[in-house]
Amino acid sequence: MNLYLLFFISFLLVIPSGDTYRFFNATAVEEALKHVVVRITGIRIICEALYCHFNASDVACKKACAENSSKFKKVTLPTENADEDIETCWNGCKADCREGVMCDNECTVLCGTHWNSTNRKEYEEEYLQWANETGRF
Repeated sequence: MNLYLLFFISFLLVIPSGDTYRFFNATAVEEALKHVVVRITGIRIICEALYCHFNASDVACKKACAENSSKFKKVTLPTENADEDIETCWNGCKADCREGVMCDNECTVLCGTHWNSTNRKEYEEEYLQWANETGRF
């Protein structure tokens, strides 16, 4: 009986339940992505997740994502590691744009918001983990 109970408890420990991230709200992002019908909306949501940390009160960042959603061909990070500096963030943002010159102002807002966020590095590492696990990288 004790062996059965020990096996059952160890089985429960390896099953992830709910959101397994401390800083990145994967559940909210996945829920928002479930309702995407148009590609541009998906790009906006990923942009808000990466740069705005899915913070609904950050109006300037959300506006920059909305404006860039039609300009971005995709939203990615240039590396598989957290950005070392804000310039790396900015270059990655610009690389995702269809019309590179037109994204300068928005990328400045997006990277400024992301870079100045509390727990930016930890958040970005968790975002990268989620992106790799879900194939959204």
